Amino acid sequence: MSFIRLCLREGRLYRRNSLGFLLAISVACTLFLWLAATPATFTVYHDALAITFAIACAAILIGLNMSINLICRDFRMILREMRMGLSSFSLIAAKTVLVLILCGPVSLILILPYILGIFTIADQNTAFLFASVYCTMATAAEIGLFVSSLAQDKPQRAALMIPFITIFQIVFSGFIFERVQLGLFRLERLTLSFYAIRVLGSGLRFDKEQMFWDTPYGAFIHSREHVFANLSTLAFFFALAGVSSALYLALVDKGRLRQGR
Repeated sequence: MSFIRLCLREGRLYRRNSLGFLLAISVACTLFLWLAATPATFTVYHDALAITFAIACAAILIGLNMSINLICRDFRMILREMRMGLSSFSLIAAKTVLVLILCGPVSLILILPYILGIFTIADQNTAFLFASVYCTMATAAEIGLFVSSLAQDKPQRAALMIPFITIFQIVFSGFIFERVQLGLFRLERLTLSFYAIRVLGSGLRFDKEQMFWDTPYGAFIHSREHVFANLSTLAFFFALAGVSSALYLALVDKGRLRQGR
């Protein structure tokens, strides 16, 4: 099977099984954010931090739901195809292409109030806001692929991981409890929300002189270096999750890891 045909098949399967649910949860998150914010939200530090945090967490939640069933739903079929010669890396690449396509319109839905100008965030750059949400959502979706592969043929097990991962993102984001450490290691370094909030806040110019706040760890620093460093970390998580998913499936296929019963 060619890679293009594999991508098209993934699109057909997703449209049949999950597209309606994805759109529903995206619209619901947008409405929640819309109801929670007012035009004045972005002039007060604590309110602005809260809504930025909520946007990041919504992108992560949607990304996880987008991909959490992409492997475990068809796990046995995937194993059969791999035994017929399909590469696990080709399979994950096709699913990644699907995720990257889906994240585009869904990210637009999530930031629709800002695109329409209902809320104006400081010196907001709508293109940068979209890019920040898109990168966060895509990374979360790729992590969802990895969780889906670990669940093997048990979708219920994968679904149970969503609240656990989301709570981890909230508690250890560094914006509720600061500097939570396990030994010498700061746990917030493992959360997408830690980096996503910094990208959003930096791009939205929350460091303007008239909006200068004592932000946690200097989060909202508007500089290319600061933004690039956080986007690079998100890209690293994205690549790591994709490679780990492919390697895990390859090991299961070769019998080096136990297949779920």
